[in-house]
Amino acid sequence: MRQPCRPFALIAVSVSLLTACNWTTFLAFRGQMRAISKFTAWDETAEGALLFREPLLSLEDLNAIGIYPEVIDAENAVLRYRRVNGPDGSSGDFDFRMKFLGGRLSALIFPQTLLEGLGRRNISGLFAMIGGSNSPGAGIDSVPKSQLVAVGLFDGTAEALGMEAAIELAPVDRRNRPIILKMKEHGRSDRYDHFHLNIRRSAE
Repeated sequence: MRQPCRPFALIAVSVSLLTACNWTTFLAFRGQMRAISKFTAWDETAEGALLFREPLLSLEDLNAIGIYPEVIDAENAVLRYRRVNGPDGSSGDFDFRMKFLGGRLSALIFPQTLLEGLGRRNISGLFAMIGGSNSPGAGIDSVPKSQLVAVGLFDGTAEALGMEAAIELAPVDRRNRPIILKMKEHGRSDRYDHFHLNIRRSAE
């Protein structure tokens, strides 16, 4: 059963879109996320990019909602993050690559360990929540602890993971927001069922 992710961060994104972008762009993008299976697809290559079939958001739109990728060229940009609580306290690069077509965001390529750890369906579920918590496919399925360990998001063994865990990403460009995904057990000790995504700055 698909579990709702606590949507505070996604509500914040929606409000930012509402106040910063023009109404037409905001409503169109939100509408796309309400019908995410129609307007997005997963690239079947090794990169596994999330493709936007009808690109809407320009670099200016992204900047307006507080997203500042490093622009590589007219078709490529990267949103640079570092994991601050990796295995054994290590840190590492967690870059989100962006592709643009005609000046609009056409694809988003996630850090591989994050993509494999959470799974494509769950990442789609987070985006669907921008369209509303009742959107088809919105929310996150439970994630086996063994899956998180197998891809290297956590060290040790699945059995050693506690009742709670978190993935914390810090932006290289401080204009961007931190990303913290907290996970909790609920009923079963071999998986996480409850999730809380937080992209608010500490002062907000």
